[in-house]
Amino acid sequence: MSNQELSRRGFLLTTGAVCCSAAFKSSLAAENEQDASNYKKLDCHLHINHKNRSLEDTIRHMDATGTARAFILPLETGEGGVLLRTETVLHAFHKYPDRLIPFCQTDIRQPDVIERIRAYHLLGCRGIGEQ
Repeated sequence: MSNQELSRRGFLLTTGAVCCSAAFKSSLAAENEQDASNYKKLDCHLHINHKNRSLEDTIRHMDATGTARAFILPLETGEGGVLLRTETVLHAFHKYPDRLIPFCQTDIRQPDVIERIRAYHLLGCRGIGEQ
Protein backbone atom coordinates (compact mmCIF):
# COMPACT_ATOMS: atom_id res chain seq x y z
CA MET A 1 0.00 0.00 0.00
CA SER A 2 1.31 3.44 -0.90
CA ASN A 3 2.10 6.01 1.77
CA GLN A 4 1.40 8.90 -0.57
CA GLU A 5 -0.76 11.64 0.78
CA LEU A 6 -3.85 12.36 -1.20
CA SER A 7 -4.27 16.04 -1.92
CA ARG A 8 -7.65 17.69 -1.77
CA ARG A 9 -7.51 18.12 -5.54
CA GLY A 10 -6.62 14.46 -6.05
CA PHE A 11 -9.42 13.40 -3.71
CA LEU A 12 -11.97 15.53 -5.60
CA LEU A 13 -10.77 14.27 -8.99
CA THR A 14 -10.93 10.65 -7.86
CA THR A 15 -14.33 11.07 -6.20
CA GLY A 16 -15.70 12.88 -9.25
CA ALA A 17 -14.42 10.17 -11.58
CA VAL A 18 -15.98 7.42 -9.46
CA CYS A 19 -19.33 9.23 -9.27
CA CYS A 20 -19.38 9.89 -13.02
CA SER A 21 -18.44 6.30 -13.72
CA ALA A 22 -21.23 4.99 -11.47
CA ALA A 23 -23.78 7.33 -13.03
CA PHE A 24 -22.68 6.33 -16.53
CA LYS A 25 -22.93 2.63 -15.70
CA SER A 26 -26.41 3.11 -14.23
CA SER A 27 -27.69 5.01 -17.25
CA LEU A 28 -26.07 2.49 -19.59
CA ALA A 29 -27.70 -0.40 -17.71
CA ALA A 30 -31.09 1.31 -17.90
CA GLU A 31 -30.60 1.96 -21.60
CA ASN A 32 -29.64 -1.69 -22.22
CA GLU A 33 -32.64 -2.89 -20.21
CA GLN A 34 -34.91 -0.69 -22.30
CA ASP A 35 -33.29 -1.95 -25.51
CA ALA A 36 -33.74 -5.56 -24.41
CA SER A 37 -37.47 -5.07 -24.00
CA ASN A 38 -37.64 -4.04 -27.66
CA TYR A 39 -36.25 -7.36 -28.90
CA LYS A 40 -38.70 -9.92 -30.18
CA LYS A 41 -38.51 -13.29 -28.44
CA LEU A 42 -38.55 -16.61 -30.26
CA ASP A 43 -39.43 -19.74 -28.29
CA CYS A 44 -37.47 -22.55 -29.91
CA HIS A 45 -39.33 -25.45 -28.26
CA LEU A 46 -43.03 -25.20 -27.52
CA HIS A 47 -45.76 -27.82 -27.25
CA ILE A 48 -49.11 -26.09 -27.72
CA ASN A 49 -50.80 -28.43 -25.25
CA HIS A 50 -48.25 -27.88 -22.45
CA LYS A 51 -49.95 -27.82 -19.04
CA ASN A 52 -53.21 -28.75 -20.82
CA ARG A 53 -53.36 -25.33 -22.46
CA SER A 54 -55.68 -24.75 -25.38
CA LEU A 55 -54.26 -23.16 -28.51
CA GLU A 56 -55.75 -19.81 -27.50
CA ASP A 57 -54.25 -20.16 -24.00
CA THR A 58 -50.87 -20.80 -25.62
CA ILE A 59 -51.16 -17.63 -27.72
CA ARG A 60 -52.17 -15.65 -24.61
CA HIS A 61 -49.16 -17.11 -22.77
CA MET A 62 -46.90 -16.04 -25.63
CA ASP A 63 -48.39 -12.54 -25.49
CA ALA A 64 -47.90 -12.35 -21.72
CA THR A 65 -44.24 -13.35 -22.00
CA GLY A 66 -43.50 -11.11 -24.97
CA THR A 67 -42.90 -14.06 -27.29
CA ALA A 68 -43.39 -13.04 -30.91
CA ARG A 69 -43.07 -16.48 -32.51
CA ALA A 70 -42.54 -20.08 -31.49
CA PHE A 71 -41.40 -23.34 -33.01
CA ILE A 72 -44.21 -25.75 -32.18
CA LEU A 73 -43.42 -29.41 -31.87
CA PRO A 74 -45.65 -32.49 -31.86
CA LEU A 75 -45.29 -35.25 -29.29
CA GLU A 76 -45.32 -38.59 -31.05
CA THR A 77 -43.21 -41.63 -30.26
CA GLY A 78 -42.02 -44.35 -32.58
CA GLU A 79 -43.79 -46.88 -30.39
CA GLY A 80 -47.22 -45.46 -31.23
CA GLY A 81 -47.62 -43.12 -28.27
CA VAL A 82 -49.19 -39.85 -29.36
CA LEU A 83 -49.75 -36.83 -27.15
CA LEU A 84 -49.85 -34.20 -29.90
CA ARG A 85 -50.06 -35.05 -33.59
CA THR A 86 -48.23 -33.26 -36.37
CA GLU A 87 -51.63 -32.62 -37.97
CA THR A 88 -52.72 -30.75 -34.81
CA VAL A 89 -49.54 -28.67 -34.96
CA LEU A 90 -50.27 -27.86 -38.62
CA HIS A 91 -53.85 -26.87 -37.78
CA ALA A 92 -52.51 -24.47 -35.13
CA PHE A 93 -50.00 -23.05 -37.62
CA HIS A 94 -52.72 -22.40 -40.21
CA LYS A 95 -54.74 -20.58 -37.56
CA TYR A 96 -51.77 -18.44 -36.40
CA PRO A 97 -49.25 -18.45 -39.30
CA ASP A 98 -47.56 -15.23 -38.16
CA ARG A 99 -46.90 -16.60 -34.67
CA LEU A 100 -46.22 -20.32 -35.00
CA ILE A 101 -43.55 -22.25 -36.92
CA PRO A 102 -44.52 -25.93 -37.18
CA PHE A 103 -42.24 -28.93 -36.90
CA CYS A 104 -43.25 -32.46 -37.80
CA GLN A 105 -42.49 -35.76 -36.21
CA THR A 106 -42.50 -39.14 -37.87
CA ASP A 107 -41.02 -42.52 -37.15
CA ILE A 108 -37.68 -42.36 -38.95
CA ARG A 109 -37.51 -46.17 -39.01
CA GLN A 110 -40.38 -46.43 -41.49
CA PRO A 111 -39.53 -47.06 -45.16
CA ASP A 112 -41.63 -44.09 -46.36
CA VAL A 113 -40.03 -41.57 -43.99
CA ILE A 114 -38.64 -39.36 -46.79
CA GLU A 115 -42.05 -39.10 -48.48
CA ARG A 116 -43.72 -38.26 -45.15
CA ILE A 117 -41.21 -35.53 -44.38
CA ARG A 118 -41.60 -34.05 -47.88
CA ALA A 119 -45.39 -34.08 -47.50
CA TYR A 120 -45.19 -32.36 -44.11
CA HIS A 121 -42.84 -29.76 -45.58
CA LEU A 122 -45.36 -28.99 -48.35
CA LEU A 123 -48.02 -28.54 -45.66
CA GLY A 124 -45.87 -25.97 -43.84
CA CYS A 125 -43.53 -27.84 -41.49
CA ARG A 126 -40.11 -26.23 -41.24
CA GLY A 127 -38.25 -28.84 -39.26
CA ILE A 128 -38.33 -32.24 -37.63
CA GLY A 129 -38.94 -32.41 -33.91
CA GLU A 130 -37.87 -34.80 -31.21
CA GLN A 131 -37.18 -38.40 -32.10
